[in-house]
Amino acid sequence: MTESQGGIHSRARMKTFLLVGSLALLMALPVKAAEDTFYKPGISFDGFVSARSHDLNDARGGAGLGANLFFANNLGIGVEAVIENTAHSTIDTVQGNALWRITSGRAALNLLGGGGQNFESEEFFVCAGGGPEYAFSRAFHVFGDARAIKPIEGGDVHALFRAGVRLTF
Repeated sequence: MTESQGGIHSRARMKTFLLVGSLALLMALPVKAAEDTFYKPGISFDGFVSARSHDLNDARGGAGLGANLFFANNLGIGVEAVIENTAHSTIDTVQGNALWRITSGRAALNLLGGGGQNFESEEFFVCAGGGPEYAFSRAFHVFGDARAIKPIEGGDVHALFRAGVRLTF
């Protein structure tokens, strides 16, 4: 490795370190909730439609259900199941996520990271993504998100898009 290549790798590592450190600091900061908030700790249930794509020529639609538990206004966990192939009677994917929610009045930005299993292709995967949420009332929200999904054992990254309703309790 030449001296100039070593400098490039050093700068790249430093940028990565600064980015990860900045994100960790932001997540550690408390998010102050308004006194009359639409986003409180508790349980919510999701119903959604989805679209998954390995590339532009291979897209697949589906539908699913999910449940989320927020321990605090902005931190929670969630699980979901999706059916994409109606030729069989089983669930195609199951996934669990760590959730971070940034709120402002009726609007929120949800960030997530997690993993799961695709039963049709018998592969495990990891994912990261996020998207907006809007509260029409304390109990009825709409949401959308996009995420990148990467199979653990190799394979290409693909995209998953969801849109649906969220009932909160």
